[in-house]
Amino acid sequence: MQVQLRVAENSDRQAVAQLIHLSTNAWYQRHGMGAIFSAAPTSCGLFVDVYRHLDPGQHWVAHDEQGVLCGSCFFHPRETHLGLGIMNVHPDYFGRGIAVQLMAKAD
Repeated sequence: MQVQLRVAENSDRQAVAQLIHLSTNAWYQRHGMGAIFSAAPTSCGLFVDVYRHLDPGQHWVAHDEQGVLCGSCFFHPRETHLGLGIMNVHPDYFGRGIAVQLMAKAD
């Protein structure tokens, strides 16, 4: 599945927080563990704030052909390596290659 990739904007904060909450809980539940986020999805906005502060401009988002946010990834470039922060794909899009496309932005 091809998606539109772009650097995240401040206006993406709420949608990314909801995506982190939803997709992380879905992954844990699919693997026999309970949801790890019990607070409201907006609480995951803290992750967005911290990661953006660490490495401005290194947060990418993916949107489907209707403009729906379906993926997000934070990168942390360092002198000797590239770190990967939180990466999430919406559960409805699991297995469609969106994470692979986001990772390609690490180049």
